[in-house]
Amino acid sequence: GPCSGSSTGNCYVDVRVDASGTTCEVKLDSAAQEVVGITNANFMLWRIVSPPKGWIFTTDGVAIHDNWHRDFTNPKLAPDSMAFVWKNKPTDRKTYKYAVTVTDAATEAIECTLDPWIKNQ
Repeated sequence: GPCSGSSTGNCYVDVRVDASGTTCEVKLDSAAQEVVGITNANFMLWRIVSPPKGWIFTTDGVAIHDNWHRDFTNPKLAPDSMAFVWKNKPTDRKTYKYAVTVTDAATEAIECTLDPWIKNQ
């Protein structure tokens, strides 16, 4: 799917957490973002948009697999842990699998993960 905000040079991926008791499920805000297509984004920024509080990214909240050519560098967790950023340098026209992991802010005892894709094109 298209990346929202790509005209600004940045790519935003909105993350939702559905939680019930001690279980949770991570979802991307739109099904179109299950495979995020990016062409010229300088930064990719994941942000938890729902619920507005109670969930944070883990320290490795967005882990990009098979990043051998270092298309993605300089991972940063935001000070409030509600956003996670990677710098993007699309040298390879390649599709990357990655993992989004969140935890409950209160105890950090509950973790849940989603494994979507990024397509550098």
